[in-house]
Amino acid sequence: MKRRTCLKTVLAAGAGAGASLAAGPEHPIQLHVDLAVDPAKEKVMLHNFETIFRPEAAKHQDILMSRC
Repeated sequence: MKRRTCLKTVLAAGAGAGASLAAGPEHPIQLHVDLAVDPAKEKVMLHNFETIFRPEAAKHQDILMSRC
């Protein structure tokens, strides 16, 4: 197969996949995280989560924080 034909096929497949992802709020992506944190650094991690990560995540309408 020629490179140009292969590239067109890959781009067409990617465009179709992107359209299906943009259409689907009925199946939201869920990310479950279980962190192993050094107990000596737990307070630093919680501080950074509350002061850096959570405010930044709140700026994005698609991110939902369920529990922490």
